[in-house]
Amino acid sequence: MAGAREPSPLALTLGEPAGIGPDITLAAYAARREQGLSPFYLIGDAAFLRRRASLLGIDVDIVEATPEEAAAVFARALPVCPLNDAISGVPGKPDIADAPLVAGSIETAVEHAQAG
Repeated sequence: MAGAREPSPLALTLGEPAGIGPDITLAAYAARREQGLSPFYLIGDAAFLRRRASLLGIDVDIVEATPEEAAAVFARALPVCPLNDAISGVPGKPDIADAPLVAGSIETAVEHAQAG
């Protein structure tokens, strides 16, 4: 349809860094073509995700991007909308210091959803 707007990419929250949320996000991105997934981006820490991908043996490019850039970036790299601080998350070992970042990820996702 003429003038139809592409849907905005889905904003994913970080979840518990010590949990499986980051692992699921990385696996989903790695399988995006086979699964026909629509574009998404993660609100979190790109360096943390690179470490987790390496730990899991998942070969994926991860780049920081704005929500507006995410759809264009998605075909070649997992877009990550950065938070202000680094995440320390170690699989299986929750760290209370990461709690404000997890909450910030949720708050930012709500803001992005409200903005469209």
